[in-house]
Amino acid sequence: MICVRALKAGYGDCILVSHTNKDDQTFNILIDGGIPSTYQKKNKKGKYEDGDLKKELNKNINIDLLILTHIDHDHIAGIINWLRNDANAFSKIKKVWFNSGEIISSYLNKKYDVRKELIIPIAENTDTSIKQGKTFSHLCKQNNISFESVIKSLDELEIFGLRFKILSPNSEKLEIFLDEWEADSYSLDTALENDYGNRLADFSDDNIFSEDDSPSNGSSIAFVLSDENDNYLFLGDSHPSVVVESLKYFGYTKSKPLHAKFIKLSHHGSRNNTSKELLELVSTETYIISTNGSKYSHPHKECLSRIIRHNPKANLVFNYEHLDELIFTSSDKKDYPDFTISYSLEQ
Repeated sequence: MICVRALKAGYGDCILVSHTNKDDQTFNILIDGGIPSTYQKKNKKGKYEDGDLKKELNKNINIDLLILTHIDHDHIAGIINWLRNDANAFSKIKKVWFNSGEIISSYLNKKYDVRKELIIPIAENTDTSIKQGKTFSHLCKQNNISFESVIKSLDELEIFGLRFKILSPNSEKLEIFLDEWEADSYSLDTALENDYGNRLADFSDDNIFSEDDSPSNGSSIAFVLSDENDNYLFLGDSHPSVVVESLKYFGYTKSKPLHAKFIKLSHHGSRNNTSKELLELVSTETYIISTNGSKYSHPHKECLSRIIRHNPKANLVFNYEHLDELIFTSSDKKDYPDFTISYSLEQ
């Protein structure tokens, strides 16, 4: 049995997957950690408040597998906050999948550059330099945490009785990441205004699709997770062309698509990360959008329109309830009466 929860992670991703096997053993997989407040934040009175991630960890669970899909702030900052504030954090983590700069450099036979690493600041100052911190991979090694080799597209892995087909990144995207990624760089989704003033019907397949070109997003780990009964598609912030290429490699076609319980949409529902071709290779009713909409105008209505045109009965699952009224108009629901909206995920 698998239970999946899309935790409230601000404008980021933090997904907890719990798998109970036939022997009644439960394994927890944490996919990313969202922004810092996903773990905890100070309120206006200066007191700390627990975020969704800390509330789950307070249940004294272990994280049997931590998957950090890529290095962007809205995916790893909650993990950094946890590691800095919980002296027992590393004792709760058993295994890690993360394509560190060191691992990628070794895989590509390139010179290792510490500036491409995930640095965990030691001091309280968030502007701490590299000299005042340690790399995440180094801290894992110090704490005897299993740290895998590079996780790349077309790999097939098995752990806890679950099967993983890795869809992203490919070698080309890893190389671009090492060559071009700069700390604190941002993706192309920097529009100040959202596209919510448009009706769903205003968009069409004639709109030219422009793929995300962020090097860090291109390095994102994406995968199909499968148990004995179902498939679950987690896309991180991956580039759709790479996911499409991998799905085809694994034998999926428009006439024989992957049947999945859901898609966790790439890059919080960005217009640049969900293509028509990708949607045609996956048969599902449920599309998860992880964001509170506070940055980069995510999700883009153009992306949601593309999904609804492809699947008029789509169930859009938001992990923040205010997005429905913000995005959709009464005319949208008249034009497309069969799509549904949910606010929590318990799969």
